This record gives sequence, C-alpha cells and structure tokens, in this order.
Amino acid sequence: MKRLFQLDYLFIHKLHYSKGVVHKRVRSKMDLNLKCRDDPVVLKLDTPEFRNIFTQEVMDLKKIFDKYNFEIRIAGGAVRDLLLGQAAKDLDFATTANPEEMKNIFTEENIRMINMSGEKHGTITPRINDKENFEVTTLRVDLVTDGRHAEVEFTKDWKLDANRRDLTINSMF
Repeated sequence: MKRLFQLDYLFIHKLHYSKGVVHKRVRSKMDLNLKCRDDPVVLKLDTPEFRNIFTQEVMDLKKIFDKYNFEIRIAGGAVRDLLLGQAAKDLDFATTANPEEMKNIFTEENIRMINMSGEKHGTITPRINDKENFEVTTLRVDLVTDGRHAEVEFTKDWKLDANRRDLTINSMF
C-alpha cells in the first residue's frame, strides 16, 4: 500500500498537461525529498552487451572523474538498451561535477570540449582520445519547467536528479 501511495504522490505532483496547456509548478528541495525512495532498487548487469560498453575511451573518462573525486554513471538510452539485452548506442553520462568543474577538469587534462550549447543545463561534451564524444551532464533539480525548458539548480544528489526525470528508464543510472 505504501508503494502505491508513493506512485500516486509522484503522479499527482508531476507537471500535468491538459489540451496543450502546461501548468508550471515551482518545487522546493523539501518537496523533492518527500518523493524519493529511501531504498533505491539496484540491479547488477553482467552481460556481454554491458561489458562491451567499456571501451578505452569510456575507461579513460571514468579515470579522469575518479582522479578529481567526482562520480560519473551511464544514463539515458544506454541503460534502456542494456536492460533490454541490446548493445548500447549513444552513451550519455551523469555526474556530480558541475559544468565549471568539468570545464576545469577537461582543460587541465588537455581534452577538447565541443558543442557547449548545453552548458546552461549542465551538459559538457568532451572528445576523449580524439575518438569519441560523450555528453556528460551535471545532476540537477528542475526548479521551474514547462516539460521541455527548465530553470535548473545543480546538485550532487542522485535521488534528486532521478526524481526530476520522467517515470521511465530516464530515471535510471
């Protein structure tokens, strides 16, 4: 019963759409904390598809974030693909580093950054080993959103970031 209540609470407090009109709602951090599970579900993957994503470029990206004491995890469509037993395409990452910290790290490590248009929402795209580009996005909370455009605040809390995402695979890391 408690789990059903949590889902109802999530649906009620998400933005709602009606005949093309989007109703905005400002959310507080306290409100977001109320909706997070205390016990996230953890699933360990050990499949050939999962092992194949760990290219030299992915490993180098992870080492860089480890060196500067920031967490980084695979996010988005790659998680969906892996759970479906498919090869992951288009690896995206989520991190506890904010955009300024990422820019400093990549500059210090002589890594070229491309497509800086997503910086406002926390996305930096480094080109690792001059071979592969990865979108790396800072964990964030949407303070005000119309479903597509948001005023954001960066966070280091994985649960707060997962909570702002839709109730699909996008809230999994």
